[in-house]
Amino acid sequence: MKMSLDDYLQGDAILPMFVEKCIAFIEENGLGSEGLYRVPGNKAHVELLLQKFKDHSLVFTDLEISVNDVATAVKTFFRELQEPLIPNKLNNEFISAAGIHDETCRLQALREVLQKLPAANYRVLKFIATHLNKVTTLSDVNCMTSTNLAICWWPTLLRPEFASLTDMASCAAPLQAVVQTIIDHHGFFFE
Repeated sequence: MKMSLDDYLQGDAILPMFVEKCIAFIEENGLGSEGLYRVPGNKAHVELLLQKFKDHSLVFTDLEISVNDVATAVKTFFRELQEPLIPNKLNNEFISAAGIHDETCRLQALREVLQKLPAANYRVLKFIATHLNKVTTLSDVNCMTSTNLAICWWPTLLRPEFASLTDMASCAAPLQAVVQTIIDHHGFFFE
């Protein structure tokens, strides 16, 4: 059974412990890893990480894992949530906002849609966007620009359901642009 984001936020937790630990590991050990979030980790290692977390026995120093294993586990965590981090009910609003030509107006419209996120989703998205922006600061080494990260992350964060290939073709680019804009302008969106 898939769990909700709130299921991972028991007690005083403002972020899922798994996400917090994984991002700390990545930032300490591999922001410069080429293809971070694009190059998949070893499936067995990813499953081991997720199982250790579920068993409350996750200690990175006890495991022989790569940064890509941990990065893939983070994306898997979000893919396995009951609901996407950015709820589907907001997709059309994001697509409309992404279509605004004036950059200032577009950013303001996207900020207004982001403010409709549930509080927990907003906090976690802020954390992820801030981290992904850090990844881009080393894009000359890791080859992960905000465009590349958006390509890797938009289907995980949004998980839209498309009725047809035509729907997918018309929605994919604007949703990818939304994620790229969130990465590039995280400071504006999450002041």
